[in-house]
Amino acid sequence: HFLEEPAAAALHHHAISPQRQTTLVVDVGGGTTDIALASIGGDTAPQVHRAWGIANGGTDVDVALSLARAMPLFGKGVTRTPVHHFVEAATVQDLPRQREFHRHDYRDVEAPYGARLRALQDEGGTTRLYRGIEAMKVRLSADDTAGQPLDFIEPGLRVDAGRGDLGTAAARFLGQIGGLLDEVRADLAQPPDSLFLTGGMSGAPYVQAAARARFPQARVVLGDPSLGVVSGLAEHARNAAATAG
Repeated sequence: HFLEEPAAAALHHHAISPQRQTTLVVDVGGGTTDIALASIGGDTAPQVHRAWGIANGGTDVDVALSLARAMPLFGKGVTRTPVHHFVEAATVQDLPRQREFHRHDYRDVEAPYGARLRALQDEGGTTRLYRGIEAMKVRLSADDTAGQPLDFIEPGLRVDAGRGDLGTAAARFLGQIGGLLDEVRADLAQPPDSLFLTGGMSGAPYVQAAARARFPQARVVLGDPSLGVVSGLAEHARNAAATAG
């Protein structure tokens, strides 16, 4: 499959070498991880050879971190509120789950948790909490600890986490992306010349380490987040593979 402009132009333009080379594009987004093997460089248009993907991304880490660190402040593991209520609150991308969370009546939940849950049900509450957790996740890639004020829930309330919490929250996702990278490595007759890491989660050191561990000989290129156009390559390849299949 030949890739149409503008992703082809971007990748072509950013090919490190004037020589033809193979690159493995690893696009780690919020909800999906897409991988494509492509030939780039030289005078020929980029060509996608094959694609892989899973429906897991950075969002999985955010939700796990929220459930572990934020939701106990709302009574998870303390009250008799069923755990699925907290999952519904944490999963802001899942509109049916969000609707379920907003339907629950928390007037009988003991203090201070009932009032906190009702505040979380206020318009925009779950989104604000999610953004705070996401910001903590990013900071924990560089810092040992990170905290986030939750004054919109209750004055003086805050959520804190350490790097160990991030490791625990990311473990399942790393297992999934590791499995995908293992599958890709097994499918390839020879390793790629380079790894092109892109997508919102590509900056996470643990994601980079997972990719480097599977392809130690490949040169690693980190995609400029502003060149979002390039990340269309893996998605295009996956769609093309699905259409062909």
